[in-house]
Amino acid sequence: MAGTISLFKEEAVVTPITKTVVGAATSPEDDLAITTALSAKSDYLVTGDKPFLKKVGPTYQGVTIVNPSDFIKKLQISK
Repeated sequence: MAGTISLFKEEAVVTPITKTVVGAATSPEDDLAITTALSAKSDYLVTGDKPFLKKVGPTYQGVTIVNPSDFIKKLQISK
């Protein structure tokens, strides 16, 4: 776990919020997750929140939304 936290600290980039999303997800907090992913121009948004995944779907404005196990599989395939 300490190695993972260290990796995040080394690789994380603080991105300003440049987009606004309201009402796309199941809660304002989830809309903020989408807002952050869009602002950062992320390829993926990873969440285990099943209602979120069901409402938003597999993509949102170019961001692929996956659960953690599917994301790990994608990482393993791309090696």
